[in-house]
Amino acid sequence: MKHLWIPTFIATLWILAAATPATAATPISKDPYIGAIALDGQTGAVLWENNADAKCYPASSLKLMVLYIYLEALDLKIVDLKEPVAVSTRAYRMGGSQVYLDPRETFPVEDMLYALMVQSANDAAVALAEHMAGSVEAFVRLMNDKAKALGMNNTTFHSPHGLILSEMAGPDVSTPRDLATLSYHLLKNFPEATQYTSVTHRVFRPGETEMTSHNKLLWNFQGADGLKTGYTSVAGYTICATAVRNGLRAIAVVAGAKDRIKRDEEAMSLLGQAFLTMAQNQASAPTAQAAVAPANSGGRAAAASNQTLQQGEGQLETATTDVAEENTQQPENARSRRGGVGGAILLSVLSFILGCVVTASTMKIIAQKRPMFR
Repeated sequence: MKHLWIPTFIATLWILAAATPATAATPISKDPYIGAIALDGQTGAVLWENNADAKCYPASSLKLMVLYIYLEALDLKIVDLKEPVAVSTRAYRMGGSQVYLDPRETFPVEDMLYALMVQSANDAAVALAEHMAGSVEAFVRLMNDKAKALGMNNTTFHSPHGLILSEMAGPDVSTPRDLATLSYHLLKNFPEATQYTSVTHRVFRPGETEMTSHNKLLWNFQGADGLKTGYTSVAGYTICATAVRNGLRAIAVVAGAKDRIKRDEEAMSLLGQAFLTMAQNQASAPTAQAAVAPANSGGRAAAASNQTLQQGEGQLETATTDVAEENTQQPENARSRRGGVGGAILLSVLSFILGCVVTASTMKIIAQKRPMFR
């Protein structure tokens, strides 16, 4: 009886070996990062990017796709938050970050989603995948189908957790741009996602298991409410970050950083600059619209107000052209309304003077508008 621990010890070693990420892969992280990108969270417009199409391994940040698929299924009433999720042996054997699920347990979908987002639990990711699609492999196909539908053209998923395991066909692959695309559509289509991504602490098993978020921006950046971090020794440190300030939402992705602290600093810097840029654009848009286009040319006014930061250098020429077009139309319209030659001449002179003033004002407004990102 006293040697019963031997088979238990051997079995434990076998489970750990099966769940240990493959170490043969060469680390791809870089200093300060592989790539990064910042978006306007309301429009999806790119505010800034650096190597945004570079290949990266998303690690646990891909769990945002698991959340997306589940929120969509909940919206379609395919699943219910209260329905129980069973724990398979495969889920039980998962390594890395976990909530130590046991095959004898079941938990509601809602609790599993919190485990997925707050604790970044790999065992919960597997259990949710199997619950939705019957197997991990079938769920991964759903993930890749959804990635294609969202326009994530350089992404291929092999897992619902982001670890690189020996039994996998290869590592999960994405880009900063694709991860930003996922983040944008998640927030746009399912605003309730932040209910899960903004939580810093949550109890999973009362009196036994308390979860703490890996996303330090939730503590350190004002307005932060998501989204997801990721890390493996091969992938490096990745974060899909978002925050809300004064009614504006910014999204930043930093992928493949060598250092966690530097990753977080870069993400906070991108979010901060994004807010400054969006606030500047928002403040100047109504003034520019009034100066450039009268009420009867709403199409051009809307086009002018929707120009992105990347088009900033071309705004001066566009605005000046719009004013010139409006001024050449005004004398003829006035002449037809009044029908008198003298009135037409007088109105033409007044229109010319007004046009000069408006043009000068517009040029001054746009000259003051400078991009925050370069």
